[in-house]
Amino acid sequence: MFNRGGSTRVDPIIDQGVPYYVHDYFGPGRHAKIASTKAPNLMNDGSKYRALPPLTGDESVVAEVSDVAWPKLLDPVDDLPPATIVLSVKRNGDKLTVRGVSHDNGKIRTVTVNEREAALTVIQAGLVDWSVELPALKDGTITAVATDTAGNREATGHRVTVSRD
Repeated sequence: MFNRGGSTRVDPIIDQGVPYYVHDYFGPGRHAKIASTKAPNLMNDGSKYRALPPLTGDESVVAEVSDVAWPKLLDPVDDLPPATIVLSVKRNGDKLTVRGVSHDNGKIRTVTVNEREAALTVIQAGLVDWSVELPALKDGTITAVATDTAGNREATGHRVTVSRD
């Protein structure tokens, strides 16, 4: 499972190798430290390294180690804004009914259409349907913009042009 690769192998051009750890491989609290035989600096820790197929290949070895802390995982940050699409604009006398959808990798907090807050009609994981009534425009632009719960707001939103025709 761990080796230097399956194609032509050249000597590494780095001074320090990077070990692989498989936590609890030999049992609870008994971890496998896998090193390349081309990175001898990794094997100077006093541990007993050996070949252990199929875990190690012909240019890697493994040692049983303990007291290896689980690495700190990433602290993901939602820094992507939602995306909004206007699906329809319908005239109803002196009003316009605008409907659309917005998508995000988190939860959408609000959708505004020409600075008026839309009603979120269907809310699903990462997706909302929305609608809003606006005063009818003779001619003009409708802009729909979503903001997610992390505070990310679309920079441009979706713009559609409305005409009397």
